[in-house]
Amino acid sequence: MITLNAFLNDDDTQVALQFPELNDATVTLTRDDLDEFIAVLGNIRERMQPSDAQPPQNQLHS
Repeated sequence: MITLNAFLNDDDTQVALQFPELNDATVTLTRDDLDEFIAVLGNIRERMQPSDAQPPQNQLHS
């Protein structure tokens, strides 16, 4: 699991996303960038299997 810290700048026009476990890597996004980032994460989430999902079983056909 990765921690995500989010900070708005002084005039609320940008958000800085900081990832402490990744050497404090920081990404700064405008509102439009943030909307696109959220949309991409939503698309990825839709494709992900639930964490409790069982892997497909190999079936042998004779």
